[in-house]
Amino acid sequence: MKINVQRFACLAVLLGLWSCSESESTTGDDANQKMTSEFEPPADWASFATKCSFSFRAPPGTVEESVQGIDSCVTHYTVGECNLSGDYGGYSDSLTGNVNQPEYTNEPIRIDGRDATLVRFRTDTDGNGDGSFAAGVHFTRVTSDSDFAVKFTFYASCDSAAGQATMLDLFKTVDFDD
Repeated sequence: MKINVQRFACLAVLLGLWSCSESESTTGDDANQKMTSEFEPPADWASFATKCSFSFRAPPGTVEESVQGIDSCVTHYTVGECNLSGDYGGYSDSLTGNVNQPEYTNEPIRIDGRDATLVRFRTDTDGNGDGSFAAGVHFTRVTSDSDFAVKFTFYASCDSAAGQATMLDLFKTVDFDD
């Protein structure tokens, strides 16, 4: 049996291109893959164990403030020029209400093995777009052993884009107590 080498080579190339394009596809489920946090905090960042079943790392000078929640466990810290608040419970803010704020972005991510969404935006309290630099992370489900979904939101309001960037890195250090 004679095989046309030129046709065979063309067919092999086409099949190779097709299989490459299939493996690199970003449609369907592949498009929903989340970036995994691989941030390594600087050595001088301190570790903070909270009363709310999680810990995190933060820059030097971070100060814990006393706060009391109503229906969830809450935390508050001053981190340089930023105010950082945490809400661990069933009714944590998903941060989706900020989608119309200036410079709003969101990014799916996995932190400590859990799905989360990182958001950043400018608060626009006066209509000029010159409000604070906001950043947040929201976990829609922290625990898997309950019918009641425990959520967690960490939210920061900063005076500068540099502070906002630091908070986005800080969020990636969250470690839940298992």
